[in-house]
Amino acid sequence: MPVLINSNATTDDPITVRLGDTPEDSASTSTPKTRLQNQAFILGSNDLYTVDNADTLSVSNEASGLPINGDTTSHLQEASAIQLVTIQSPIGVSGTVFNDADLNQSKGVTEGGINAVTIVLRNTLTNTCQSVKTNEQGLYTFANVLPGTYELIESASETTPTPGNCPSIGRDPSGYASTTPNLRQITVGTTSLINQDFGDHLAPNFGLCPSPAYITQGNTASDIALKGVNLLNGAVTTIGSGTPIPSANAIGFSQIDNFIYGSRAGSGRIYRVDGNGVGYDLGVVAGLTISPNYNVGDVDARGWLHLYQTNGTTIDVVDVNPNSTNFLKLIY
Repeated sequence: MPVLINSNATTDDPITVRLGDTPEDSASTSTPKTRLQNQAFILGSNDLYTVDNADTLSVSNEASGLPINGDTTSHLQEASAIQLVTIQSPIGVSGTVFNDADLNQSKGVTEGGINAVTIVLRNTLTNTCQSVKTNEQGLYTFANVLPGTYELIESASETTPTPGNCPSIGRDPSGYASTTPNLRQITVGTTSLINQDFGDHLAPNFGLCPSPAYITQGNTASDIALKGVNLLNGAVTTIGSGTPIPSANAIGFSQIDNFIYGSRAGSGRIYRVDGNGVGYDLGVVAGLTISPNYNVGDVDARGWLHLYQTNGTTIDVVDVNPNSTNFLKLIY
């Protein structure tokens, strides 16, 4: 039976492998154990080692790593075998939290990292979590990760090295909004995972429960701006500087992150509008209808943007919840 070992040791360090849960010095037990003797090893090698399942370390033949056959004087159920042992370097998971200034969901050479953002690694089998903060370059690393299935969560304000919540809630750094999902699922095998990046861009939100109703309005497709409507007296005001949001329509307010989301007419693209009335193109959503245009929209409590066309018979739904693995994907 092959044995796989993760080790930080150098090639001259001794290692011990035991299979089973009986005590090391239980000479009186008949339950065998397996142990790799104190031998030098090579990282990344597949080497044959002599192992035995004797009950104690007191026999000189064991200390030398030699096979023991039929020694019933000091031990019960003793045997010897040649075992295939694979020794490998520790597995790591690493990436960057970066300022995605161009909103293309990929780190550019000029896009800097974001410091002191907490990333959480959750083992989905055991529901255990560990957490680290990014450094000044936005880099984070989890070392010595065992093989298995995990969730990586950008949870900006969580504690380290153990998060207060497991699973943790996805959160962007203050003043930022996601361009990539705050949650991703990964599988750790025998090699390290790198470039597990999270993108955010600078954008203030609207805050909790703003009082106006919001519409996009303009004389032409190129001068559409966000307007706030006072529901008591009908007064209409332009939000922020009135930055144009070209061909914007079918908007809805998300209670998940307090931003407005909508569709860009004739493009299959989704955009986000921040608290200053500035629109950001989040890209094309695969499968989203390009024409005719959507003109009615709303975001439900799950963070799903519902889009409807005039005289249409169906409603298309896009996930705009940044804490979902389906962020910016067509639901149906």
